[in-house]
Amino acid sequence: MWGEGSERPGRSPVDRWISSLFDTADFAPRWLCGHWTSLHGWTHIVSDALIFGAYFAIPAVLLYLVRRRADIPFPRVFWLFGAFIVLCGATHLIECFIFWKPIYRVSALVKVLTAIASWATVAALIPLIPRVLKYRSPESIRIEDELRRSNEELEQFAYVASHDLKAPLRAIHQLATWIADEIDGKADGEAIQHLALLRGRTERMHLLLDGLLAYSRATRIPFEVRHVDTRELVDEARLLIESFSEGFQVEIAGDLPRFPTHVTPLDQVFTNLLGNAAKHHDRSSGRATVSCRDAGDFWEFCVADDGPGIDPRYHERIFNVFQTLKPRDEAESTGIGLAIVSKIVTSYGGRVWVDSAEGRGARFFFTWPKHVAGDRVEEATAQLVAP
Repeated sequence: MWGEGSERPGRSPVDRWISSLFDTADFAPRWLCGHWTSLHGWTHIVSDALIFGAYFAIPAVLLYLVRRRADIPFPRVFWLFGAFIVLCGATHLIECFIFWKPIYRVSALVKVLTAIASWATVAALIPLIPRVLKYRSPESIRIEDELRRSNEELEQFAYVASHDLKAPLRAIHQLATWIADEIDGKADGEAIQHLALLRGRTERMHLLLDGLLAYSRATRIPFEVRHVDTRELVDEARLLIESFSEGFQVEIAGDLPRFPTHVTPLDQVFTNLLGNAAKHHDRSSGRATVSCRDAGDFWEFCVADDGPGIDPRYHERIFNVFQTLKPRDEAESTGIGLAIVSKIVTSYGGRVWVDSAEGRGARFFFTWPKHVAGDRVEEATAQLVAP
């Protein structure tokens, strides 16, 4: 047998290094260092033992999750995090042993390995931050799928309802027209007036169905990102509005931006807002002014008119579908236009609001993002102007 302190002949460098780790000749057990009371010492030992148990239980749970759910994202980070926790637990376990066996060299080695594992975990986590922020949980994916399915069913229902209801409406309108032609000159004025009212109601219902279909399609059609000159968009909308509203003028105040976005949805917003200003003007001639200002990540557009104004009580209501402030016998409108504007703008992360009071015109504001993601399918709006 070899005496204490002697080395076994022919030992490899690895064996000698491992033996040196457990060599306690230069150290004393912790019980012998200082003046420890039993309560003080065992408080340290029990606490470190409990921490060690918790540190080993956590990676066991992580291991169970990774093995049971192969779809868990970022498994490499799970393994690194597990190794870091195990090594942290090992440092506490060694602290317990040091009270009897002063293996400080082993403790130093485990702490070095813990430091390496901890910083490796940090290095692996930092590049994952953008991916984690974009990560969609299975629950959110399920909800989005259900919402998409519900929207598709709603669009299909609106299309079928619109198509199926238009056929009898056309028949009623045509029948009323035939009856009016047949009794022309034979019936009194009241009968002719009733038939004209019937035809007007069927035409209104036809417009409502078109509006319902347009609203159901809003935010459902994909578009490509293109550079758009908003001055040109407003000019095109101006020509359209002025063609059916004689005496109404559209002006541009200041500069309007040119930026990459989805052209058609933005065009629909301008057309509906300008059309709304012309349709509900209280005079034969009127004016609407389009302006814009920089609002950080958004452009803030304003469409101001010199019309009758809107009571503040109705500032929220006017953006709801089928809502009008005047009876339809006074102003023919479906109440869809502003609802479509609101739906489009909010789908792009913007907001729309009105500043107005009765008798002093109205200013409609909406914000539009300066940058629209081109690497995903954006949903915008049906290419329909609300009737």
